[in-house]
Amino acid sequence: MNRIVTVAAAGAVVAILLACGGGAGRGPEGEVVEVLPAEGFAPGWSCSGQPEVVGPEELYQRIDGGAEVFLQEGFRRLVVATYTGGSSELEASLYIMDDAEAARRVWERQRRGDGIVEGLPGPASVDRWQLAVLLDCAILVVDSLSASEDAVGAMKSLARTVAEGVSGPCGGA
Repeated sequence: MNRIVTVAAAGAVVAILLACGGGAGRGPEGEVVEVLPAEGFAPGWSCSGQPEVVGPEELYQRIDGGAEVFLQEGFRRLVVATYTGGSSELEASLYIMDDAEAARRVWERQRRGDGIVEGLPGPASVDRWQLAVLLDCAILVVDSLSASEDAVGAMKSLARTVAEGVSGPCGGA
């Protein structure tokens, strides 16, 4: 079940998607934050467990070796959820930045490119191991832990669902 919740984050009101596991995630200061969809993005796929919410102070522990790029450009938080479908597994990481320009700078610094994935609003890259897409003030990275063909379809469906819910989370920032 998806529902839109409005929150104040760093003095800005942000509209966000809420679901995965049926409860709201809490950010570093206790505010409700983005949570990825629980199910319904692709047949047979669902979120397994509660999403993990990571603030700036914990980012180095979560993505050792890449945190400095995000922190230098205005990182707010990271929401991570794991999905299972049959014998396949995906991990979705939604990096929320201060604004769309900050997200674009991280995207460019990571040299992700300007490819197109049908149905996604921003530049994207995809192969059987990973899909990444720039979404307004966020970057979504979906890793396939199985690299199967059905996982690629599920990665694209998940990204499309997240893109619909994340459209404009920086609106008030």
